[in-house]
Amino acid sequence: MDKAAIRGAIATCLLCICTTVTYATTPPILDFKAVEIMDRVPQSGKIAGTDRVHIYAARNETEPFQVVVSASRNEDLWDVEIELEKLTGPGEATITTISLYRQHYVSVTTPSLHSPFQAQSYPDALIPFTHPQNGVELNGQVYDAVPFDLAEGG
Repeated sequence: MDKAAIRGAIATCLLCICTTVTYATTPPILDFKAVEIMDRVPQSGKIAGTDRVHIYAARNETEPFQVVVSASRNEDLWDVEIELEKLTGPGEATITTISLYRQHYVSVTTPSLHSPFQAQSYPDALIPFTHPQNGVELNGQVYDAVPFDLAEGG
C-alpha cells in the first residue's frame, strides 16, 4: 500500500472509533485527540493533540499512533470500549490488521533521590484489549497481557 493510501486510511480512523461508556449522570461529551507516539499522556488535564492521524510506513511495516479518548467536561470515564473497523483510503485501499492497546498507569509515590519527576501516576505499559496469541478479550484482567497471569497487587 502506498503512502497516500495509508495517509487516507488513517485520516478516516477517527471516524471509525465507537465507544461504549458507563456513567452515573448525564453522558459526558467525548473528546478524541491524536498525539505523537512518544508523547506521555497524563491522566488529567487538557490534551494538546490534533483531529487527524498522519502515519508513514513502507509495505509490511508496523506504524503505531495514539488516540486519546477523554471527557470534555473533566469527568471520569469508566468501562470505555474501543472498536476500530478496517481503515480505508484512496482507491478503496484497506488496512485490516489492527491491534488496539490501552495505556496503563503506574503510581509513583516516592520518586528516586534527585529525580526531576514528582510523585504521581505515570503512563507506562500498553495493555492489549485482546490476547495477542489467541484473540480472546482480556476483560476484567488487571495484568493478563503478559505470558503468565499476575494477580492485582502481586
